[in-house]
Amino acid sequence: ILTGFIGSFAILIAPEGLSINTMVDSYGHQDVRFFAFFLMLYGLVVFSIFSILFKLKIFDAVTIVHNRKISSYFVSLATVVFACLALYFLWNRMFGIIQVLTNSLDAFQVLELRAKIVENEMGGYFWRYLLIDTLLWIFILFLQFNKRFKVHSLLLTVIMSLYLISSLAKIKLVFFLLSIYVIRNWDNGFNFQRLLKLSIVILIILVMMWAVLVGDLNFDYLFSIYSQGMVGRILISEVSAIYPHLDLYGSQLDYIGISSLSNQLATIFGSEVLPRSGRQVLEFVSPGWVKMGIGGVYNTVFFGEAYANFEALGLLISPIFVAFVYVVVILSSRLIRGPFRIAFLVHTTFTLSVMSGINDFIWNPFLIITFIFLVFFSRLSILNSK
Repeated sequence: ILTGFIGSFAILIAPEGLSINTMVDSYGHQDVRFFAFFLMLYGLVVFSIFSILFKLKIFDAVTIVHNRKISSYFVSLATVVFACLALYFLWNRMFGIIQVLTNSLDAFQVLELRAKIVENEMGGYFWRYLLIDTLLWIFILFLQFNKRFKVHSLLLTVIMSLYLISSLAKIKLVFFLLSIYVIRNWDNGFNFQRLLKLSIVILIILVMMWAVLVGDLNFDYLFSIYSQGMVGRILISEVSAIYPHLDLYGSQLDYIGISSLSNQLATIFGSEVLPRSGRQVLEFVSPGWVKMGIGGVYNTVFFGEAYANFEALGLLISPIFVAFVYVVVILSSRLIRGPFRIAFLVHTTFTLSVMSGINDFIWNPFLIITFIFLVFFSRLSILNSK
């Protein structure tokens, strides 16, 4: 929400005539820019209110019991299994890594290669995301918090980092490293020096990835908020798709309703299945990208999909609903025992993103399955220390 607010403000005060990107230039008329900025301000206020209520203990979050006793046999076995699974999926992406290292690719070629990787993995997407992007990530956070199994933790952290790098997407690696920082400092509170050191390390990694993927180290471009460099992508690109969402739906695109909520649910109830708004906007705004095979979706802050699905009512209710979902997740996590609860909360913080769309807060099978699994798994006797 905060980065979206900063990005919308930067777009609002951008010099007249400045070209930012296709979505903002074509659909971010001045009235739309004002409206988007006040939407982000509204969302920031709502989230701030919920944060204050937590600090005032209006919601009973209950202190977590730090039970660090765990079976070394279980940890060793789980480490071997997860390492093999991650290396298997990493091996399947080797063709992409080889192409990046052996060829000088421009930004569009990198996008095309990333789209090809996603397309090749669609068949096993469910299990890959559940086992690696979710359960392995949570297990690593558990080990990082436990601090007894340093070798296991280091091994899986390195493998997971390589796996995330192999996707050619930078933001997940950043979230992964930040999640490790958060859980390792769970008992210590905020430490500015450690956060500064981590920020420097992440910045160096991002610059190195950018140099390898894009091959352009123009620092003015890299750190300009109005460019397509790193800073621009974080602050501007993430919020840019909200402008065509607000401008197109109700005029040139029909409102979606619940037809894009879930393919599985739509099949069960026999209702029409429509692409999510991020895909529809991409096909309308950048049809050339779709033809070139480099298009995925134009995700943005949840306001965009909320408006596309539920019109003005979605804009009004969505920040309250999203904040309420976070509250439910935090309170329900009390059913997960020991450090697994902390790992689950930290993982959810970085993966249940306000930039992923309102549908992920209405129906999220990965979150539900992970929660149910951890509730029962954290109670198993095999976890007892031996």
